[in-house]
Amino acid sequence: MSTGLIIVAFFVGIIAVLFLIMLHELGHFIVAKLSKAYVYELSLGFGPRLFTKKGKETWYSIRLIPIGGFVSIASDAAEPPLGREEEALQIPDARKIDYIARWKKAFFIIAGPLMNFIIALFLITTIFMANGYKDNDMSFYGQKFADNSIAYKVINNQLEEQNLKSFAPDAQQYAITGWEFKFEDSQDPIAYYKEYDINDLAPTYTKIVYPMIDTLKAEAFSDPKNFETLQLRFSFVEIDRYSGRVTKVYDFKDSNFYKIDKEQDQAIIESWKQQNKISMGIAAPTRYFKSTASAYGYGWKETFDQSIALLKGLGMLFTGNIQALSGPLGMASQTATVMNSPTTFFLYVAGISANLFMLNMIPIPPLDGYRFLENAVEAVTKKPLNKKFKLIVYSIGALLFAGLFIIITLKDLLIG
Repeated sequence: MSTGLIIVAFFVGIIAVLFLIMLHELGHFIVAKLSKAYVYELSLGFGPRLFTKKGKETWYSIRLIPIGGFVSIASDAAEPPLGREEEALQIPDARKIDYIARWKKAFFIIAGPLMNFIIALFLITTIFMANGYKDNDMSFYGQKFADNSIAYKVINNQLEEQNLKSFAPDAQQYAITGWEFKFEDSQDPIAYYKEYDINDLAPTYTKIVYPMIDTLKAEAFSDPKNFETLQLRFSFVEIDRYSGRVTKVYDFKDSNFYKIDKEQDQAIIESWKQQNKISMGIAAPTRYFKSTASAYGYGWKETFDQSIALLKGLGMLFTGNIQALSGPLGMASQTATVMNSPTTFFLYVAGISANLFMLNMIPIPPLDGYRFLENAVEAVTKKPLNKKFKLIVYSIGALLFAGLFIIITLKDLLIG
């Protein structure tokens, strides 16, 4: 991946995130206006102002540091913006955030994250309904097979032995249900095999491919000679492209192994050796939708799954897996890989928006989730929390997030 592409992707990613942050703040802003609160400013970014449009009441600003944004509302608990002190004296209490009904304040707090959820839901459901499918769905049944790959050759070899039709690699009509491999001088093949009933769903990409590749890699790299004697055999079924249900079972228990050809497959084997990675040419399948309604319904599930993915990533940090999250540099690299396809790019942006929704719902200061919790506690106790306590809690939260940001950025720089 070229440096130029990564630089372009970095700025494209930043613009996409800023747009999503702007929509997040717009959610807060709209509810504040509907609640008749006095809004001093709607700002994109922090630091010195680069651009300001002054309205009768609200100023609209773009600031120097593009790492967030804010809505500034009149409050007795905070000083008014510099230069607007006289204006603040004229604001009635009924228009200050302190005196607005608790339920309105709760809605104001949650409106930002909800805006991110709505944007993610809109993008995902629209794309699914327009296309009629979701590509590379690792949770669906079956697999795709790249043309001229080892997996494609193995299956075609077995079909030809049985005098059956060959298959197109992008037709997604087969699903591997088991595999075996052996080395020529080995008497007992290392095997993994499982029978599936005709009414069962064929295994997913994750369930069947990862164990196969991991085991094959461990055995093949244990001895360099193994690359010269490797033989493979699959069991597989034909499946329905919509439901993934098995429609036809092929019995290949007596089929011959496909022997890796040292000349014909030399480029593939060399690639395995250089990358210390085995790639069979098996990809996650395409999930097709029978109707627009099913595409829309699955869009809801996908949006929730994308949101939960952030929590899973944060959880993995506690197990020492810092690869689970990416900072600006990691995001630039990810953006570069999706820029060649509008569909993939907008699904990626939708994923970021879903992540922003879930991130802001976490009850940790200074995020909206904590502010929502704080508002609920004050509503129950009928009195505000201690100001000193608030200052300490918000300061600790800000330091934790700053530290996490630095760690993730260093990970992107040093590990990639």
